[in-house]
Amino acid sequence: MNCTWCSGGTIFLRSENNTCGACASRWFGEEERRICLPCDSSCLECNGIDSISCISCISSRVLLEGSCTSLCPSEHYYKVKGQNICFNCYCDCLLCAGPEYNNCTKCPSGRFQFYGECLLSCPTEFYFEDKSDAANFTCSPCHSTCYTCNGPLQSQCLTCKQQLYFQKGLCKKQCDENNYFSSE
Repeated sequence: MNCTWCSGGTIFLRSENNTCGACASRWFGEEERRICLPCDSSCLECNGIDSISCISCISSRVLLEGSCTSLCPSEHYYKVKGQNICFNCYCDCLLCAGPEYNNCTKCPSGRFQFYGECLLSCPTEFYFEDKSDAANFTCSPCHSTCYTCNGPLQSQCLTCKQQLYFQKGLCKKQCDENNYFSSE
């Protein structure tokens, strides 16, 4: 039986055989004319004919804000691998493994990575370290005696932790012989 018009719910005119029924995979029902139209070639499911109307993508693509693309771009991540959907990273991250503030895997210029966070500066007892990649600045721990430092060595302390004294570029438990502590 050939149809020219279909009515009701999810019933549409299928152009491939002029019958009424649900639209096939990779097609969508156009409500006004009650006909099935093809999705964009990158879409598995869609709600419109253009490339920004995808609901899901073919297996080689990922969904990003209604479009199917080859990879999640910077500042996005896969919520569940295998679902092929890109989600936004937390606002401070350049790359991430999830949506939280501490899921950053790479920070934008001017921020430092610290236990998954992208900070404007390193916290005390840590120093800025360039990991030979201009976009991979990290905060690394100071020597155990340093409160602030500019490197990992004991000789790179700038200030000392409590109960320690800064002398000859080092943090010590007590002053050397013939020296005394001054709070100035």
